[in-house]
Amino acid sequence: MSVRRRLTRSKTRVNALCGGWILALGTVLVWWNLQAGYPTRAQVVAALMALGAVIYLADIVSTLYRNETGT
Repeated sequence: MSVRRRLTRSKTRVNALCGGWILALGTVLVWWNLQAGYPTRAQVVAALMALGAVIYLADIVSTLYRNETGT
């Protein structure tokens, strides 16, 4: 296995773990704000969580695409 492939797998794994952490923490914060009676704050947290997940997914896709094309 080449060094490049190992680095790509490592970066993809880190991005997936960070994305999972964002979803887990965001879900807890949304639930907490809803329980506390702050629906608007919960919507803002949910929107930020979704944005973070999209950014991490885009980074994973670009990393994999970059590895496939060799650029």
